[in-house]
Amino acid sequence: MISRRRFLEAGGITAGAVAISNSLAKPALAEGSNGNPLPPSIERLKSRKSEAKPITREEREARQERASMRLHVEPVSCQFVAA
Repeated sequence: MISRRRFLEAGGITAGAVAISNSLAKPALAEGSNGNPLPPSIERLKSRKSEAKPITREEREARQERASMRLHVEPVSCQFVAA
């Protein structure tokens, strides 16, 4: 059985590796996967971030209820994680 110390050590190493890989991947997001710049049609796209609006608490609860009903009708093996 793995000790708590080894488990935390492995988790720390994994988290560090993920952080490093994410920091290395960010410059690649501005370019294509092979290092070439993005096509002009993609570069011309405007950010629509200002148009996004958060859902209300009621809408979130309704979505969860609808998902719950669907799972009762058609059971599926899954996990629900609420953050």
